[in-house]
Amino acid sequence: MNETVSPQIQGTPLPTWPAEAGARVVFLIDCRTATERQFIERWIAQTRPAGTDAAQVSLVALPMRNDELKSFTQQLAPHLSDASTVLAPVRIAWLPRELEGERLARISDLLMLRDPR
Repeated sequence: MNETVSPQIQGTPLPTWPAEAGARVVFLIDCRTATERQFIERWIAQTRPAGTDAAQVSLVALPMRNDELKSFTQQLAPHLSDASTVLAPVRIAWLPRELEGERLARISDLLMLRDPR
């Protein structure tokens, strides 16, 4: 896996930092795998403005199951005391392979029991 996140994927720029430099940001991350979490953490580290200290950035994982909801709210609660804190949801969106210049899910993907995304 590359150590840096490409600044563009197929000509589409990656999202920019969601707050002004120096603002406290809590990223609400929705990850299905450790790889997705690594990509998100790398993007956060690479796009964090120079005026924003790493201590001003927090990550809170969204719950995957209902029984994790209490833990999620306990992790999030301390960050909500400051009204200036920016909550920024973030997740990875995987695109299907490009075939003949198009990114489409095909019937063959379903027949082979694979997810094209």
